[in-house]
Amino acid sequence: MRLARRPASHPPDQRQDSAVTYVALCVVSAIAVKELFSTIVRRSASHAVLDALRPLCGAPRHTAVLQGQ
Repeated sequence: MRLARRPASHPPDQRQDSAVTYVALCVVSAIAVKELFSTIVRRSASHAVLDALRPLCGAPRHTAVLQGQ
């Protein structure tokens, strides 16, 4: 039985390293997207809570703080 030859342009270790790098980039990208999404949801939720409490305490809208900058 004769085994198929690998292309000489990419030794086996280099091809394996490329696959590991690709998977690592995918994992890091997924974590970054998850963190960004979680931050957006947290900020939206905190603004929703502030908006709901505003009538009770007579506080101005949270966007009024941005006008002073």
